[in-house]
Amino acid sequence: ELAERAGGYVESLNIRADGADAGSDQSIDSLSYPEYSTDDAWLTVRVPASALTGLISDLGDLGDVRASEIQRDDVTAEAVDLRARVDALAASVDRLRKLISEAGTTADLLAAEDALAERQAELDSLRGQLAVLDDQVALSSLTVSLVQPDAVAKADPAGFGDGLGTGWSALVATLNGLVIGLGFLLPWLAALALVALVIWLIARVRSRRRAPRTGPDGE
Repeated sequence: ELAERAGGYVESLNIRADGADAGSDQSIDSLSYPEYSTDDAWLTVRVPASALTGLISDLGDLGDVRASEIQRDDVTAEAVDLRARVDALAASVDRLRKLISEAGTTADLLAAEDALAERQAELDSLRGQLAVLDDQVALSSLTVSLVQPDAVAKADPAGFGDGLGTGWSALVATLNGLVIGLGFLLPWLAALALVALVIWLIARVRSRRRAPRTGPDGE
């Protein structure tokens, strides 16, 4: 609508449906799919050069502009050169047509027709290039990328209760794990304690045997 009001038109539109990858086959190149909710969209519009600045300003009223870039190309010299070549070829085509009408022999006629066909093809090509260039000068291209804002996360009233229940379950599971681990280690700890006690008793008996015995007089 903005492009039409500016005197232009939408040249292309690409809509990516929700959940589709940027390079997937779910991209839609059409204006007639309003039932699709979209994540992103890209469109190119053509508007008169004089209306480009105003259109960019109007687009800024529709949302937040994250980035903007304007590029201008001076094609004056290219346009002048193309027009000169078109005029020269048009004059050459006219001369060849005159030669064909005045050809005295079949050989001259065939040669002139071959030259005319070649010059006419070149002339048509240059005229096509000039038409494209004139269109680029008359209308500016504006490419717009539209991205939906991220959804704002809302607090879930049941979230705290769910979190508390999950935490309690985790605590019970941890305690169960500790009890199982302790039950596994107790027999080993008892065995190690028994071995340590035996070693201690043996060491004590040996130390008593090695202790020197003294008589009543200290001899």
